[in-house]
Amino acid sequence: MGLPGGHVEPGESELQALHRELHEELGITVLDCEDEPTSRLHLTPGAPDTELHLSTWRVRTWSGQPTNTCPDEHDRLAWFSADGLDQLLWAHPEHCQMLSDMLSHPTLEAT
Repeated sequence: MGLPGGHVEPGESELQALHRELHEELGITVLDCEDEPTSRLHLTPGAPDTELHLSTWRVRTWSGQPTNTCPDEHDRLAWFSADGLDQLLWAHPEHCQMLSDMLSHPTLEAT
């Protein structure tokens, strides 16, 4: 399972990267989101230079209809509730817990 997101580019803040990546991958414009991530995860898979610093963000409102604008990167786009997360295949098991924690307090709205 893939999640929308990507790398923070040089000279870019995490928040700027969030806005850019969601526009690139989902075709939406973030209108309102938390100033700080809801959680952070640091993974060290073991191979040199493979550290991952992941963060989840609560996006409250956006404009546009989310679509899979990068079909070469993502198979499909789907919505899931917190109850269905444990039925999905995850690249890292920690992803499931991060999202489950965030979804336990949903406040997402589309405009």
